[in-house]
Amino acid sequence: MAVPKCVLCASFGPLRKRRRFDFYRDVTKAALTGLHYFTHYHLAERYPWYYHKQLNRQTIVLLNRLRSNHYNLNYSLFRKNIVSSGGCTCGNPRQDMNHVILYCPLYRDRALFLITFIQSQYHRIFNDITPLLHDPPVFVAFFKSVQLFP
Repeated sequence: MAVPKCVLCASFGPLRKRRRFDFYRDVTKAALTGLHYFTHYHLAERYPWYYHKQLNRQTIVLLNRLRSNHYNLNYSLFRKNIVSSGGCTCGNPRQDMNHVILYCPLYRDRALFLITFIQSQYHRIFNDITPLLHDPPVFVAFFKSVQLFP
């Protein structure tokens, strides 16, 4: 028995409409929240990422700022025209979280524990810590210890 075309169209119409809505919603979110956050951390969930985690507000704010790539290191502030240079005080032309944690000689002593922990947990060396921000407590402890964030 053949199904009439109008019945098929009626059943797939809402699905097409929903997919189109989802696409435009995602594009809009990427434009508003920033492409960096949207491509690395966005989850289409009902609750925010921290819903089932026992984190205080200060920790959630810090992690959201790190994940969205909007924090008070010179490179991020330079992108928003708040400071005149994105360089680090050590002389590196880019002071971002990767530089501060992995490469900066000014923070090397305090970052050593974090780097050792990352290598022991993941058994490899990272050039970019962005994927690791899914494991918040270690990064929060580091950024609080170096007093880069309030």
